Amino acid sequence: MADPPHHERFQLGESFAAVLTETTQSLVCVYDRDARILLFNDACERATGYSREEVLGRDARDYVIPPEERDAFGEFLAYVWKTGAPSPQVGHWRTKAGGRLLIAWSNKPLIGPDGTPTTLVTSGIDLTDRAPRRDDDDRALQGDPEAKLLEVSRL
Repeated sequence: MADPPHHERFQLGESFAAVLTETTQSLVCVYDRDARILLFNDACERATGYSREEVLGRDARDYVIPPEERDAFGEFLAYVWKTGAPSPQVGHWRTKAGGRLLIAWSNKPLIGPDGTPTTLVTSGIDLTDRAPRRDDDDRALQGDPEAKLLEVSRL
């Protein structure tokens, strides 16, 4: 009997997801309902200078979320937990050395057996070096989320 076609033999599993998470150039971070970091991939470590050991199990607002974006991050998470809907975002991450990164985030909550979101899986692209340097354009990236997303799509 012949082997089934390749596309029928290949199954995505946890090991595939783990390998993909660690080999991608995208920032991949997973949060729990209390904003604690549950997963922080290699790209996150390289971008921020924080090691996994420093941030895992800790509130993201104490490490990577800048103080001035702390409340907005909390509101974003509250929206995700309430609605269970993805909510693309653009925001800053703080580096261990005190720098700032401009990140465009895609995200999707994972839903538990009871139908409520349990964790939030995020994937980000560092736009820091792609961001415009003119003051007018920089102000667009400090506005509301929709304005930020429009500006990111322009970039």
